[in-house]
Amino acid sequence: MATTTVLVFLVAAIWIARTIIAVHRGINDPDSLSYHIPFAVTFAQTGFANQHLYSFPAQGDQFFPANDELLSAIALVLTRSIAFAAVKNLLFGGFVLVAAYALGKAFRAGVVSIAAAAIVLGLPVVAFSQPGEAVNDSLVLLSLLAALVFLAHARDRAAPYVLAMGCAGVAFGDKFSAVVPAVGVGVFTLVLLHRRVPTHRLRWAGACILMALALGGSWYLRNTIAYGNPVPPAHLAIGPLHLRLIDAPWKRYEVSVLPFLVHGRDLAVFARGLPQGLGPLVPVVGVLCAFGVVAGLWARGLFRRGLGALALLCLLGYLTTPGGAWGVSTGSPYIFVVNLHYAAPALMFAMGSAALALARWRGAWLLPLVGWAIVLTGINPGRRIAFWSPAMGGAGFVVLLVSSLGGGAVVLALTRPGGRRGAAPTALATAVVVVVGALMIAAQYPRLSSTDPVERWATSVSDVRIAAWIPDVAWLYGPGSTNRVVTLTRQDDGAPVAQDSCPAWMRAVQRGHFQFSAVMPGTEWYKWLMSDSAFRLVAKNDAAAVFRIVGRPDTRCPGQS
Repeated sequence: MATTTVLVFLVAAIWIARTIIAVHRGINDPDSLSYHIPFAVTFAQTGFANQHLYSFPAQGDQFFPANDELLSAIALVLTRSIAFAAVKNLLFGGFVLVAAYALGKAFRAGVVSIAAAAIVLGLPVVAFSQPGEAVNDSLVLLSLLAALVFLAHARDRAAPYVLAMGCAGVAFGDKFSAVVPAVGVGVFTLVLLHRRVPTHRLRWAGACILMALALGGSWYLRNTIAYGNPVPPAHLAIGPLHLRLIDAPWKRYEVSVLPFLVHGRDLAVFARGLPQGLGPLVPVVGVLCAFGVVAGLWARGLFRRGLGALALLCLLGYLTTPGGAWGVSTGSPYIFVVNLHYAAPALMFAMGSAALALARWRGAWLLPLVGWAIVLTGINPGRRIAFWSPAMGGAGFVVLLVSSLGGGAVVLALTRPGGRRGAAPTALATAVVVVVGALMIAAQYPRLSSTDPVERWATSVSDVRIAAWIPDVAWLYGPGSTNRVVTLTRQDDGAPVAQDSCPAWMRAVQRGHFQFSAVMPGTEWYKWLMSDSAFRLVAKNDAAAVFRIVGRPDTRCPGQS
């Protein structure tokens, strides 16, 4: 109990530290800036959950599902602040620990289950990418774990199965890489429903499916109507019928891990990348996960066997997820390391299965000790993925680590030594620490004044219309996200593509009554605006150049293509 308590508070301190860093520095995750935040702001500004015209079309992310961003949009409407996007994952992480305890409690393994979840949340790739950013993997983990909690306690009552399927639907509508875990949990739900519920099984199964579709299927229906394919970046076929595939420049990079493993190519790049994403103790993490899968598959109970099967299915799903090996063929493991978060559901299920097995075999004491080693060795300022940051200061981070030990000591002092009753206070106290930390961080929003010229310009204007062609449009929204940013595109075979004609761009600017235009420096768009006296440069950084529109753009574009 003592080792688990300290491990949990250590991970909570790391997440709070990362969130504080992000609040002071600003959200700077490329995915957060290019589509997570823009989706949320677009939903809030337009009142419609349709972002086909409002993201950078060369990346193809305008077709992504967006349950997580919808939550941020609701918070933005209610609070007139995008602060929720920066603190939401801290909240979700706290509730992941609570859900892990509730799942383990069904098997008298609440404490060790908390330790298993804390290990996954403390892995460098998760602790680096989730807290303080607007990404959506934490909601996936929370939704999937919540579904398992309902299933673990459902027995022969039908309603929990419907709720579990709803949780799977939330994950299904969160991101494409969560489709395999969500479908796996959905099938598992229907199997348990058939085995456990004595009457009206078909009726309840139908209710489960409808619940999942209601909470996660709308994005795929939108894609089907708009483009003819529920997952436009994926090649889907129904017999001889082949659904349309979006033709995007990034498609050639969307390579999964499995072909590299099958053909034995570039394995050295994977070997360099895994320690960066999972910490130096990669073999230990691998052994624990393999043990969890095998122990689950060989367990007696149907639920534990299903958990082991889910871990294996999610691992195979990760290996075949497009984008998992992005950057490997170029010899750079960085993007592969970042995309290791696709494997988070597999890691969570495998660690959870290992925790249940260890608790049954009286080895629960081992997991938190191993967790200490995994998490502490993952804290390395020398690596690109590191918990420490100059924005926080080494002393500030040490204070957070010491406070985690102190928090653990307080919880231990208030509970019976070695008793199982300490698990619930630990989970509750951790959730309270996380929630209080999130509220304190939210109170500091908007962040300190930025030195970036584009950010400073965005804070000086409000309620302006901006014609954009930059990947990270979130730079332009300003406090309260009042600025309207429209990525100028044209439709090509039903999908938005670059507006690559200067006359068409100028006509679109005229029709839209834009006051500003933002483009990437060094591009053709930048040359168009620099050569037209109707555009006056007001701010510029490496990613964006902002022009004030001071006259009528010349649609003839003399000297331009």
